[in-house]
Amino acid sequence: MRKKKDLPELAKILWYRFKVDNWSIKRISEEYKISKSTIYRWFKVMEEQEINNINEEFLKLDTNNILFNENRVNLDFVYSFKDTLKSSFEQANLINMQSLKSDFIQDLPSRYNKDYIYLLPIDPYWIFAYWEVNNISDFDKLVLKVFDLTDGNELLHMLMESSQLVGNMYIPVGVADRIYKVKLFFKGKFLMSSNAVRTPRDTYFEYNEEFLSLYDWYEIDQAIFSVSSFIINRI
Repeated sequence: MRKKKDLPELAKILWYRFKVDNWSIKRISEEYKISKSTIYRWFKVMEEQEINNINEEFLKLDTNNILFNENRVNLDFVYSFKDTLKSSFEQANLINMQSLKSDFIQDLPSRYNKDYIYLLPIDPYWIFAYWEVNNISDFDKLVLKVFDLTDGNELLHMLMESSQLVGNMYIPVGVADRIYKVKLFFKGKFLMSSNAVRTPRDTYFEYNEEFLSLYDWYEIDQAIFSVSSFIINRI
């Protein structure tokens, strides 16, 4: 049963926009497509918690309390889910592949000795990051800062941490149809930046007059009719 004080992780991001980035509630509602009444309700809880120290650490993802879209996500399942993302072809031919491996196929290397980080969009609310970092001594953890680039600025979206120099991570960004980028940091020092990816929409595409005016739909209909008539006549 969900508790009244149990806010989704997204509420922290919106509170950060309101307090640090000085966004109005109207702008937050329009940018993130969340009703003003919901935002007011979340912010009321935030005010009751008397949170004063709102800095970058405030956006660190609480993996024990992720409630995107009113659903609790089991991170243990999500992190292990990548092991099941094998194609049916690979599963069906696993035995044959293993028998051929010794003669024709070599294992992929565990690392390439090259610094990189790449992002892939998974669905409207999740992105996937994989990286490799070299030449670091006294290593303890990497900090992954997720930025939202949708409005043209680099807005800090959330923080993740990893104890792996060569690793990967599913990141629950929680907001659809946004542009994201991740930057890697070690002990406060910037290491590298990823590519930018856009998460898909979570709604149907809405046609409007501007979109309809981009094309001559009569000419398109005539072209389709001509092709269809040609195919029918050939049959």
